[in-house]
Amino acid sequence: MSLCMSSSGAAVAVVQADGVAASTAMVLLPTGELREYPPRATAAQVLQESVEAGGSGFLCDADAMGFEGAVSAVGGAEELRPGQIYFVLPAEVRRSGLRREDIAALAVKASATLVKKASTTGSSGRRRCAGSVSPLVFAPPEEKVD
Repeated sequence: MSLCMSSSGAAVAVVQADGVAASTAMVLLPTGELREYPPRATAAQVLQESVEAGGSGFLCDADAMGFEGAVSAVGGAEELRPGQIYFVLPAEVRRSGLRREDIAALAVKASATLVKKASTTGSSGRRRCAGSVSPLVFAPPEEKVD
């Protein structure tokens, strides 16, 4: 599974490794937990489950997030779109907005969660071994002394 953005940067969609669009909407909770919802699930259902799990807040569509301004909530009766990523955010964010750093942190959290999900389940639903990534370190070139 990979996260893809259109060239305009406005649309975020999740596709499976085989290029087929995801059939579920993905909601990232403040705890970092990723929950998937089938087609026709509503924002109200997501928020009800969030409250039952001890959370609170509002549901935000990743595409509707902007910098330095109020964040709009997804309406309770609105159906979640398959392949779309949503965030449950604290209520105060709706009034105060998100800073660039906040949006960057949410993007990192979503990316890490999606990578973790992709590394633990394959298209067959079976667990796969996850590899590790090591950074490359290069020594600076030696300076010539004349």
